[in-house]
Amino acid sequence: MRKLFITVISCLCLMSCREAGRNAAISIYADSLPVWETVDVALTVRDTCGGSDNVMTVKTAWSKDSLYLFFQVEDADLRCVQSEDDHPKLFLDDMVEFLFDPRNDRGEKWIEDDIIYHINLFGFKKDDRGTPEGVSNPVWDGTGRYSVRVHGTINDTSDTDEGYDVEVALPWTELGVCPHDGLVLGADFVCGDNDGTGRQLFDWSGAAPFRHPVQFNDFVLCCRSRL
Repeated sequence: MRKLFITVISCLCLMSCREAGRNAAISIYADSLPVWETVDVALTVRDTCGGSDNVMTVKTAWSKDSLYLFFQVEDADLRCVQSEDDHPKLFLDDMVEFLFDPRNDRGEKWIEDDIIYHINLFGFKKDDRGTPEGVSNPVWDGTGRYSVRVHGTINDTSDTDEGYDVEVALPWTELGVCPHDGLVLGADFVCGDNDGTGRQLFDWSGAAPFRHPVQFNDFVLCCRSRL
């Protein structure tokens, strides 16, 4: 039976990210669920337009080396098609997406520090980074590590699924900022739901289009003593 977390919900337009304890190193290649159970600040995102009945919960942590993300998605019908990285239609699969504006300059354009990842149920990603011209560079290949756990059967509409989990470790060297207590990044988290009825995407900040940092919410690093 899949275990769903009971958590404290972060402020609507701000999310606090707790520093990981020295004895709570998160390894996305091991069973790190016990570590995530100790993280009591989370964000729950739903489709306010009613197109999708999925529920996405996001937990985060940070260390001197990496920013850690944990997505837990409730989805009764798991579907996925694309089985190669950077496929242009990967965003139409069941997937999670995250976008960061590390300098939090809230620009109108997608510039050098801005990054995006999409990760689908098969464990393939589509990612890009901004450019000085304010357009995305699809050739860029991120070095973030990630793992996907599926709770159900993919592409079998005869049963009812529970959902899926995605864990991510992003190195600070990729984000281009040094972590410290009080650091504020711009961020958005997105859930893609493919139930056979066309594109269904919903996000935390309400950005339109998603690569629009001026509409991102604040993502704040906190030391353990402040939480």
